[in-house]
Amino acid sequence: MPRSPLVSIVTAAYNEERHIGKFLNSIKGLDYPKNRLETIIVDDGSIDNTREIVKKYKVKMVRSSHLGFGDARNLGIKASKGDILILFDADMIVDKNFIKEAILFFEKNRQYDAFEGMEYIRNSNKLIAKMFYLTDYLGYKTMKVLIPRVIKRKIIEKIGYNKPDYGYYIDWEYQQRMLRSGFKIGHSQKAKYYHIAPENMSELKRKMKWGGKSLAFILKNDFFAFARKSLFVFLCGLVPLYILFILLPNPFKFLGYFPLGIFLLFQVKRTIEMFLATKDPLSFLMPFFDILTMFITLLGMVDGLLNIRSKPKA
Repeated sequence: MPRSPLVSIVTAAYNEERHIGKFLNSIKGLDYPKNRLETIIVDDGSIDNTREIVKKYKVKMVRSSHLGFGDARNLGIKASKGDILILFDADMIVDKNFIKEAILFFEKNRQYDAFEGMEYIRNSNKLIAKMFYLTDYLGYKTMKVLIPRVIKRKIIEKIGYNKPDYGYYIDWEYQQRMLRSGFKIGHSQKAKYYHIAPENMSELKRKMKWGGKSLAFILKNDFFAFARKSLFVFLCGLVPLYILFILLPNPFKFLGYFPLGIFLLFQVKRTIEMFLATKDPLSFLMPFFDILTMFITLLGMVDGLLNIRSKPKA
């Protein structure tokens, strides 16, 4: 790989006027040769000032009607020319050394074809956002799922583009396809970026319902993948139903006590792991946060099943 390969940053944006300027300022400040870097913003039919803000920067803008996140990302990938692609979201801030660290990672770890950087939450001073941060941090510590944030061009050439209908889970689906094709995904703690997490109930509902609708699509296509990904959703989201069963006479009580006991055992383990990893007392609120978010996800799943022919757009 050349010392300074051509790098393409691809970002889909829909009504991102709050964030897109800060994102592009961070891209502008990247410590990497400007003639070896292209930035492609796909305006996914925004109806706010996103397009006008993007026009102020020296980036390539691709415009479309509101197709949804996955389709918009694919348009950007198709318009790109880089040997390395970096898939950012419009509500991120990128560390100035991100690309340098990406190149170094590939030079030192030639067995990997893609990697995930280290994500931090930008607005972790907000309670809801902080809870997302704790979940993400624990995920990075356990490293059970690695999102292909930075990928080599050859991956696209071999396995193709994202499958937009997977909605919230397009990165997960792409990761699964990569692994099945023999590609390896690594993790770099030095390639840092900062993300905006939902910070109020309106944003939380929108994110979790999108996840639920996307799960409904997975059910239509792959029952076993749906079962694996929705187990946590059902375990946490149905806690109100467990309590209702406990209040009923026998034999219904058992239908409440048994799953509630499993939920409590799981949450004790999860909370302790989170507190040991983060040293944050808010870890002990995680069981309540999981109940809330997974209940909303269940509502999104029902909505998705009732409208199964509709694409789960963000």
